[in-house]
Amino acid sequence: MTKGKKLKTGEKIDLWMTTCSEVVGHNLAPLFEFWGLPLTDAAKAVVSELSPYFPDDITTREYGPKHAAVILEKYPSAVRVPEKDPDTVPDLDELLRVRQKEPEAEQGTTEPEDAASEDGTEEEEEPVDHTVSDYDCENAGSPE
Repeated sequence: MTKGKKLKTGEKIDLWMTTCSEVVGHNLAPLFEFWGLPLTDAAKAVVSELSPYFPDDITTREYGPKHAAVILEKYPSAVRVPEKDPDTVPDLDELLRVRQKEPEAEQGTTEPEDAASEDGTEEEEEPVDHTVSDYDCENAGSPE
């Protein structure tokens, strides 16, 4: 891709699918097709060596079972991972706390669980804002 070149919508979808597929190590073409996103044959060829992935979740089971059946016919070897039980899915805030501590652990320094300030009082963690603004959505993918 040339810097500064404006991609057409189809090219963006192809790039999105191929990049995501390479990152997760699975061919995500079945999932993109399920969503109704058009893919070129060239993009499908780029990820054809990766094993196809198609989720086994409420959307594919209950809201689009006929469409899912058509997709699975095209990709019979698709890896299907069932949706996790909500009681076993870790809390997002806990995952973020663990992720924030990982770089410290790599350097060999860890902070105690209950961090106290120099005067001995406990410091409270700032809440993490997970909301996405309209600005974020409107400007996603636009050149800066």
